[in-house]
Amino acid sequence: MRPGPRYLSTLPEVHALVATVLQAGAFAFDVETLGVLEHHPDLEEFVEQQVRKHVLGLKTTSESVIERTRSTKVEAMTKSIALDPH
Repeated sequence: MRPGPRYLSTLPEVHALVATVLQAGAFAFDVETLGVLEHHPDLEEFVEQQVRKHVLGLKTTSESVIERTRSTKVEAMTKSIALDPH
């Protein structure tokens, strides 16, 4: 049986994690966490608002352009959350 996901439960653990990330200079989500974020209703709605706003200024609004815009917005959003979760 696989062990469950690792989680932090105390402030010293959180501080130790932050120190490690600052020392390494990088941070990435694991696939499971990223999946939870990408499918969170609040994040989905925010991304859709961003896509609608962006598409209003485009001359071409084909489905592929809209999908590419959505993909770019999701990527940027998850990247910024990974770097600054507040």
